[in-house]
Amino acid sequence: MARKTVNVADLLEYANYNLEHGKDDKAKESLRSMIESVLHATGNYHGFSHNFCPLNDRENFEKNKNNVCYVPNKHLVKEYMDLLKVRHNNNGFRSIGEK
Repeated sequence: MARKTVNVADLLEYANYNLEHGKDDKAKESLRSMIESVLHATGNYHGFSHNFCPLNDRENFEKNKNNVCYVPNKHLVKEYMDLLKVRHNNNGFRSIGEK
């Protein structure tokens, strides 16, 4: 079986972008599960925040519970921010591995 090293900051930026812009809740649930597993397994989990929904608004919170953004830890911040700039400079487009 072939192995390849994947950049965690790269996956995190890709996951956060798709969690913010995706429409399919099932896909978002799968993406959340995947990125949380990767972050925990690599010691890079630093929490998440809910986007676009006050936590005290239960009706909208349940409807938007997958609108989250995972926080990069201190070891990933610089590279994560650089990847955000690449996406911004490419009008919202970036492939995993593109720098």
